[in-house]
Amino acid sequence: MTVNTEIPYEFKEFVKDCFAGGSRVICNPPVTDTDLDICVLLHDKADLGTLEGLGYVPCPLHYDVMMGAEYSFCTFRKGEINLIVTCDDALFERYRLATEWATKINIQNKEDRAMFFMLVKYGDRTNVTAKMNPQSNFPFV
Repeated sequence: MTVNTEIPYEFKEFVKDCFAGGSRVICNPPVTDTDLDICVLLHDKADLGTLEGLGYVPCPLHYDVMMGAEYSFCTFRKGEINLIVTCDDALFERYRLATEWATKINIQNKEDRAMFFMLVKYGDRTNVTAKMNPQSNFPFV
């Protein structure tokens, strides 16, 4: 079965880089009844307005993180597309690395994928381990 992981053309023109991720990409076999996550690296926070102009709606919980002093990322949604947006090159590359490795080792469990991404992005084993599901088969924590 083919799962759509195509990045919408509408915002390719003004982003620095982007790639598809999430369970549609990471899991084998792919999850077919879920949205498509796309990690987006913007040139500047000013480009957030362009996303909104294209109909992407900011998720308030994460939007405040990006706009605040301790900027890291924010998320937007339009239909079945979720955008994970950052202007931080290092964080973007950590997302890419986490996606590549999660795909390689085929992390099927959603909670395990979330914890794996936390480890790769932020490197805080103590906080991630405390939030870990005790029933998890995740071998890296």
